Amino acid sequence: DSATAALQESLRKLGGLVTS
Repeated sequence: DSATAALQESLRKLGGLVTS
């Protein structure tokens, strides 16, 4: 659902910050 999508989107952003 949209809640899960938003959660994964946030995790992706956090992952990007950590990687860079």
